[in-house]
Amino acid sequence: MKMKNNFKLINANIKHMLNAYRFKIIILFIICFNLFGCIYIAISKNYLDALFSTLSNPYYSLLLLSLTLVNTINTFNIFEKKDNYIIRFENREKYLKQLIINIFVSNTVLFVINLFVLLIFLNLFIGNYFVITSWHNYNIPNIIYLLFYITRIFTIIQIVSIINSLLFKLLNFKIVIILNGLIYGPFIFGNHINETIDSLLKIKILIHEYFLYNEYAGFLLEIIYSSIYIICLCGMATTLFHLTKNKTKSVGI
Repeated sequence: MKMKNNFKLINANIKHMLNAYRFKIIILFIICFNLFGCIYIAISKNYLDALFSTLSNPYYSLLLLSLTLVNTINTFNIFEKKDNYIIRFENREKYLKQLIINIFVSNTVLFVINLFVLLIFLNLFIGNYFVITSWHNYNIPNIIYLLFYITRIFTIIQIVSIINSLLFKLLNFKIVIILNGLIYGPFIFGNHINETIDSLLKIKILIHEYFLYNEYAGFLLEIIYSSIYIICLCGMATTLFHLTKNKTKSVGI
């Protein structure tokens, strides 16, 4: 019964988020930059290559992360304003877990909508030019790598969003936004060197490197190094969770 009630409350919050004016603005931006991506990035490519080229474009990735940050702020504010919802929680840990679940669900909806819009535009501009080829030096179908890539960026976006939502409880909103600006800056101003990554010494530590194309010595190596990076992000999120739980004076504060 308790789980059912929590599901209903999360569902109510998501409906509130979807109906919010800010979310409609976010959707408008999604439509615009996906249209831009398909016209200026994906044109003259086959369907799968066009999808990867668009998603891995630095400007596209930056916009996607920025809109996710805006959506995280929007969802956070909606959650925080529901006093009748917050007082249901027995302790700070359960309160923070529900906040994280709401952020996760909200940004999953946003990610799926964005991907759906992108696929619609690709169908309009690329059509049925669907070619499955071997992905570079990995000797795997390009569709397999594309699924791996989408899973990786989705996971990183979610973890970063959870980290941001916890930072909102500890720091001023403006400080968190500035920190995000510094982290996302290399998408535009960074010097991306596409070198073959074949040892742990060459593992990438900046977030933009996992959105842009990098060549690894093998597909398994890329999976391992991506997993190491994601585990490190999870460690940061877990540390922040416990820090926030201890520093938050009372539920909802």
